[in-house]
Amino acid sequence: MAGSAAIIAAGVAVAVGAVKWGIAQYNKQAEAAKEAAEKAKEAAAAYQSVSSAYNEFSSSVSAYEDAQSGLEGMTKGTLEYREAVLKANEAAMELLNTYDNLQYTVDADGLIIIDEDSLNRAKEAQLETLKNAQRANQLMQQNARTKEIDAKVTQYQRDHIESLGGTGN
Repeated sequence: MAGSAAIIAAGVAVAVGAVKWGIAQYNKQAEAAKEAAEKAKEAAAAYQSVSSAYNEFSSSVSAYEDAQSGLEGMTKGTLEYREAVLKANEAAMELLNTYDNLQYTVDADGLIIIDEDSLNRAKEAQLETLKNAQRANQLMQQNARTKEIDAKVTQYQRDHIESLGGTGN
């Protein structure tokens, strides 16, 4: 009979140990889910920031290109042409002040002309930055969802153990 009591006591100890281990696992996974959710929020904010910067860059490039093409067909030296040069230069200066790696020249009329190759490199760099931020955001969101699911599965297992008579605490 003493042997039976020892076996029962050992069984209870194993069950209690399993419950404590399950609780520790749940707590660990719940904390990991919380951390992953926070990092996902940070990644989403970073992506929004990069996306906004990309949109601003695209708008600035469009404004510059529109102003440059607006000069076509105008007669040099006229008031209309000089006003269009000022407008084009404002758009060029906005790009040059914001993006360091752009090369440019100034023609005889004072028109700032951004080098097309450097502008294309800037476009590619901006697009690559946006794509990288988007990928990072997607990965962080997926990681947060996975961690949340892991925590929910462990919570379900914990609840199931409790329903079978485990302490759960």
